[in-house]
Amino acid sequence: MNTINRTLYSVAATLTAALLSATAVAQSAQATPAAAVPPPSQRPLSSAEGAAPGKGSVSQLNWLAGCWQANSARDGSTISETWFAPRGGSVMGVGLTYRDDKTITSEAMRMYDEGDSVKLWLRPAGRAEVTMTLDTIGDPFVAFSVKEGVVITKLRYEQKSATEMVATLRFETGENRRGADFGFTRVDCALSFLPAVKALVPAPAADAVKQ
Repeated sequence: MNTINRTLYSVAATLTAALLSATAVAQSAQATPAAAVPPPSQRPLSSAEGAAPGKGSVSQLNWLAGCWQANSARDGSTISETWFAPRGGSVMGVGLTYRDDKTITSEAMRMYDEGDSVKLWLRPAGRAEVTMTLDTIGDPFVAFSVKEGVVITKLRYEQKSATEMVATLRFETGENRRGADFGFTRVDCALSFLPAVKALVPAPAADAVKQ
């Protein structure tokens, strides 16, 4: 969920800064060209284009829970996303992109039940929030979209294996399609807390008896 190269994805002034932060998850990840997209006459109508939102519940998103990381060979940056397990009709998430021990961007994320559907709320640091509507949900994937002016933005998460996930971002303006895919690997969540743990646990005394 997510920091893509802003130059590549300045597709329209109407695209909200919040959505660019969903792209923020990938500014440091290596982008691959978007797959070919069939013409509109051959594509199902997405919720962003006027169809009813997809049906589902965050209870279907247990596979997303945990810590995920993507490393960029291009600029050496690291993208980290942490998602809590579904609880009380919500899934909370936090995104962080950093390089050389310096945070590039951060983002608060929340997927939540609304009626018989799911919404995705994104709030990047220093930017306006945005809410996306559910298109499809299954096992194990979830896809959202939002229309801003003439631009439709789509974001999809799909688990490929127990340790691999792909986040897909697409921008559509008429027949113009742009986007990229970002590969994430599941990592041990304990790694996120190690520095704090080390600071809180006192070092053993020099004369401590070894057990």
